[in-house]
Amino acid sequence: ATVPYVDVLPLARRAFPGLRNYKLETVAKYLRLIGSNQEHRALSDAQLTLKVMLACIDRILSSHDKSLKESKERRAAADAERRSKYATSPLLDKTFCFTGDFASGRENVEGMVGTVGGVLREKVSTKLNYLVVGDISGLPDWAIERKYKKAEDLIAAGNHIEKISE
Repeated sequence: ATVPYVDVLPLARRAFPGLRNYKLETVAKYLRLIGSNQEHRALSDAQLTLKVMLACIDRILSSHDKSLKESKERRAAADAERRSKYATSPLLDKTFCFTGDFASGRENVEGMVGTVGGVLREKVSTKLNYLVVGDISGLPDWAIERKYKKAEDLIAAGNHIEKISE
């Protein structure tokens, strides 16, 4: 029978980087879960391990939530700046996706989207406004299916996606 377990050591290393070591007693003291004299008994060690594990999980989740919030705030600020800068652009907030090879280079043509207030997308979806099509003759079938054919199917279903060339 397989016994499920959680190794608290990697959790503690991730949650509390920079401790001098990651012995149970060291982490527990850092968290102020114990004083200087920890009774080393199986039950008390197991209970302490549980408390440390829960503290690690809490710290990791809090850190993750904070990172998500900061990332969302950065994206919102960048979006507000883009909307302000390109407020008069007819392509403001229009979404673009690219497929195929481009004479002037993919990075160059994709980079143009940002200079008009547009939004670059990696995938074709119902929210797409423009599929910019380069030379697709050298693309494998799966690549054509993934973007070009999907856009055609969405257009046929009534979505307003415009296919344009370079």
